[in-house]
Amino acid sequence: MATAADRLGGFPRWVTEEYWMETRRSILTAPAHPSAFRRAARNARELVPRLAEFTGSTATEMHRWLAEVRRRRLAQEIRRRCPTASGMGGPAAEVLYLFARAARPRAIVETGVELGVSSAYFLQALDDNGSGELWSIDLPFVGGGHTNADGRFDAAHVDTTGDVGRAVPDRLRRRWHLSLGDARELLPTLPLSGPWDVFFHDSEHTRAHMLWEFETAWPKIPAGGFLLSDDIPENDAFSTFAASVGRPSFRWLRRGALRRPATA
Repeated sequence: MATAADRLGGFPRWVTEEYWMETRRSILTAPAHPSAFRRAARNARELVPRLAEFTGSTATEMHRWLAEVRRRRLAQEIRRRCPTASGMGGPAAEVLYLFARAARPRAIVETGVELGVSSAYFLQALDDNGSGELWSIDLPFVGGGHTNADGRFDAAHVDTTGDVGRAVPDRLRRRWHLSLGDARELLPTLPLSGPWDVFFHDSEHTRAHMLWEFETAWPKIPAGGFLLSDDIPENDAFSTFAASVGRPSFRWLRRGALRRPATA
């Protein structure tokens, strides 16, 4: 559900997201914690330089790309299409956009779509790059959340299957391939012959399923490509997999990234 913070944009929104991660309280409704606010502002300032170093880009390029996506008012466009969506305009979505701009992928593969905020940011990046396609798989939970096999409640859901990806603007859909079904069935048979330059996990957040997706995707990712994951604090799947492949991770909010070595 959209919140008051969703109506902020730019750097203030990044600070509010960092503040919430530490305090689990909204900076707009909770009494201010000055030290937490200072840390949130510092973390927000440092995110772009850290990401630039991780991706082999420059902070100048990253800030230019951020200015472009904000100038396009994608967050506002999503909100008009899908008032119940959340996350647009903040670092959770905008950093995905920056990864896609930096990687200049021919193919992005994602599992988990729900209303499609992340999909929209990926597609906007591909459109701004002038090339590439997004392949998405979603097994939607309709009408309400569910308790997963690890015993954790996952609130992600859509009201109807027709709501899957509703946030994605029509102008961006020409680069999009959306399939509904179980990732365990669809991911290994994805009709994509080339490498998966960027892979993003955002489907079932159980340890076993996350590890399976990481292990399935990693061999498909080329040198210099990226594996991204949502909700990495849910369990140790991401850190376990990172250790198994010997790669340092990049983390922001509840998300994480690994990069294939530049030479395989």
